[in-house]
Amino acid sequence: MVIGGIHGNEPAGVEAIKRVIRRIQEEKIQINGQFIALRGNLQALQERKRFIDIDLNRLWTDEHIRCHECEGAEFEELDSLYDEIRGAANGLRQAVLLDLHTTSASSSPFFILGDTIRNRRLTARIPVPKVLGIEEQIEGTLSTFLNEKGLVAINFEAGSHEDPGSVDRHEAAIWLALTHTGLIDRQSVPSYSRMRGILRASSKGLPRVFESIYRYGIAENENFKMQAGYFNFKPIGRGELLAYSNGEAVYAPISGRIFMPLYQEQGNDGFFIIRKINPFWLLVSLLLRLTMPRKWIVFLPGIKRCKRDKWTVRVNKKIARWYPLKILHLLGYRKVRDEGSRLLVSRRKYDLFAPENIEL
Repeated sequence: MVIGGIHGNEPAGVEAIKRVIRRIQEEKIQINGQFIALRGNLQALQERKRFIDIDLNRLWTDEHIRCHECEGAEFEELDSLYDEIRGAANGLRQAVLLDLHTTSASSSPFFILGDTIRNRRLTARIPVPKVLGIEEQIEGTLSTFLNEKGLVAINFEAGSHEDPGSVDRHEAAIWLALTHTGLIDRQSVPSYSRMRGILRASSKGLPRVFESIYRYGIAENENFKMQAGYFNFKPIGRGELLAYSNGEAVYAPISGRIFMPLYQEQGNDGFFIIRKINPFWLLVSLLLRLTMPRKWIVFLPGIKRCKRDKWTVRVNKKIARWYPLKILHLLGYRKVRDEGSRLLVSRRKYDLFAPENIEL
């Protein structure tokens, strides 16, 4: 499955999907499975707005999906999209969703993904940077929701909203994903090498893996204005002036690289700061996840299993000071909630293997 326009001011993904479908039909390319294309927020796409009432890509939780009293344009879109995705994926063992986006700042293409080994396998063969950790800083995204249900689900960001090249990069990502999942034979895509070349050239010189280490969240009714001149992956130093909030200066709390600075009216993510991850640690985490049984985690000091969920543990931050959250990341755990003196972290259930049957 591929979806474009879950944010209505990001139509490049929809245009790329149309190109791919047209070529498949014209050249009668054989598909070894099902290829389903979706448009996201139809009402917002028509008005070229990120959303009408509320961000559709922050609503993907079981609570919102079951909410029959929730009103607004995006809840209608949520119900419709959920029905389409559920109808396509339920009962299958393997299903992949590629969620297409663009950014308000100038940018090289990149993936945002939850750190599952299954997500890594798909993105490893597509030559653009990968950014981990965003799922711990924002809630209710489509990709995180589907990861938890057993799908491989990743976001692909092709560039800025206004850049015509974003459509080309989206198209390239779709073709590569179709071939790497086995739905289309590589020989059926004569421009395969050119597609790889488009993505490789667009991200030349950038490290291949990053993690998000800071998010500036915009409060309700806050007047936030990002300083001009920032673009994704631009290096920044601690104490650098990044933005203004209600007229007060906002400085970088740590050094790193700026990520997704906000240059549009709608949205509550002011900016992120990311840092490079050494690929060596990804290999270490793979080996640990393959060899260390999940139940062993409770033998570490300061960690207790959550009685309501066997995949979740509570970490006493005072006792467990000597192994930070990064160690838990290596073992496949992600932060769910900070409870003050304790940290709630959860192992990704379908990190290594797909479910017997997907059930949404």
